[in-house]
Amino acid sequence: DKKFGIVGIDIDLDMEGNPDEASKEAVKEVLKNAGGDMTVIFPEDTLLEKVVLQTDAIPYSIFVDKNGNIVGKDYMGSNTKEEWKAIIEEAIENEK
Repeated sequence: DKKFGIVGIDIDLDMEGNPDEASKEAVKEVLKNAGGDMTVIFPEDTLLEKVVLQTDAIPYSIFVDKNGNIVGKDYMGSNTKEEWKAIIEEAIENEK
């Protein structure tokens, strides 16, 4: 059974380094229009400091288990649909 979810993190910040409210609204509108079932979170200070601001590339992708633990390796930069399919299948296989 291949069950997993995808979570996006909006990291657009305003000039003071705070989450950008206009970006939040734009993300919500894009998701609404796309009709997709994806969760997007808007990070607070701790997540920004410990994960987001430590990344070297965007997009930055990780896999997280149901307990919130990062599993497997991280992925920096974009991938094709075929590459993501292989990456996800490998991640699922490694968690069995």
